[in-house]
Amino acid sequence: MDYIVGIAHRIIEGSVCVASVALLGSVLVIVVSVVTRRFGWALPGAYELTELMMPVTIGVALAYTTMTKGHIVMTFLVPRLPQKIQRVIESFDCIVGIGVIAALVWAGAGLLHERWAVERTDTLGIPFAPFRTAWLVGLVTICLVLSLDLVMVLSKRRSK
Repeated sequence: MDYIVGIAHRIIEGSVCVASVALLGSVLVIVVSVVTRRFGWALPGAYELTELMMPVTIGVALAYTTMTKGHIVMTFLVPRLPQKIQRVIESFDCIVGIGVIAALVWAGAGLLHERWAVERTDTLGIPFAPFRTAWLVGLVTICLVLSLDLVMVLSKRRSK
């Protein structure tokens, strides 16, 4: 199990590099757009380029945050409960999370299938499909991380 978790960590950490490049690209587009407006010229498609980079950045960031347990956690009651009840609550959290993210993947895959070849940006004509695919890959990665967490909780092991 540690081997599988290690592979998942390496894949997600590698995808963080891709997301960082997308975020840097967004920042550069915004900076160029702001500077060129000062000289009376606007960068065509700046809004579109920035908009297209967000699913890549956010999808990977959510998967990374899920993997590193970086989400906000309220620890008032659960740590005071017996270990068995804590495991039941953690299992329930994982199952609900998998269900919600799986529903998003299902809806997103349907949308991607319907609009695969026809939907493009207005100004630059860039297809949305690769960016929607990146978003779906991020969501599927979250499902996989939550599934690994569920297996670890059920096998009485914790990953931090």
